[in-house]
Amino acid sequence: MVYDLFDSPTLQNNATLPYSTHRISQLREASDASALAALVAHLQREVGRLDAERRQAAADAGQLRRQLRDAARVQCDCVPRALAARGAEITTLYRPTAGVGGDVLAAAASDEGHVTLSIADVAGHGIGAAMMAPLLERALAAEWHDGVRTRRSTITEVMRRANHEVLAQERRDGLCATAIHARYDGATRTLRFARAGHPHPVLLRAGERPQPLVSDGLLLGALPDAEWCVQEVQLQPGDRVLFYTDGLAALLATHQAASLDDRCVLSWLAARATHTPAELMADIHDRIDHAGWDTATADDVSAAVLTIQA
Repeated sequence: MVYDLFDSPTLQNNATLPYSTHRISQLREASDASALAALVAHLQREVGRLDAERRQAAADAGQLRRQLRDAARVQCDCVPRALAARGAEITTLYRPTAGVGGDVLAAAASDEGHVTLSIADVAGHGIGAAMMAPLLERALAAEWHDGVRTRRSTITEVMRRANHEVLAQERRDGLCATAIHARYDGATRTLRFARAGHPHPVLLRAGERPQPLVSDGLLLGALPDAEWCVQEVQLQPGDRVLFYTDGLAALLATHQAASLDDRCVLSWLAARATHTPAELMADIHDRIDHAGWDTATADDVSAAVLTIQA
């Protein structure tokens, strides 16, 4: 302690100084008491400061949670729950688990029977993935303004553009993404799509087992010169096609103790062969509400069902 001065042999043994041993002991005790009082006062001030910082951090965290909930509502509101085109209908579900989400789900339909659907999943959770999602959604849009005019891109052009966008962000944030861009032509009942590392769409046809629509394709951000093949499927009235992110597989595996692949999704669909798209989405919502997931690690869940009408 700084008060070890009183233990100095120079002070104690110097007969010319007017301090007896008893007096020195009194001074030491007084100094120690003063130092202890100063220390207690300092600790009280530190406790007060830390308590104020704790209260401020709690207030800031509460405000951030409210802002994230507001942002999540805006995200969800931007995804239409249902769209109708001539001879086709889309039913959607979008459920971010950590406030704002990193899934992309965008759909458009026309009176001529054309349907465009983009679904993607940015790797990771929370703010970083959520900031990437709108950039990826824009890149996956069929209509693109090239600086001079707005034109309709081919499916291959859309995938290349999305890959370029993810690569640009990957260099800065280390992100990658999976995606599908699909188009349905009501005049020919033809579905064409390209898949970038995303879960395979599933064809639901009356009287048949759910069938994955297999298509090869690297995930977005893997290689700058990657290419994607465009798969074409002939559909018929009554057919339904499910598009989904891997959060659905994770959700179903939680309930079925299955591995995280499409088998749990296929089993879930096979057990609900007569369910309408709205009933399928309601079942997913119920499972999310009752799953008790840790929102820090749980994945976002997005899904869309394309239904072909007579």
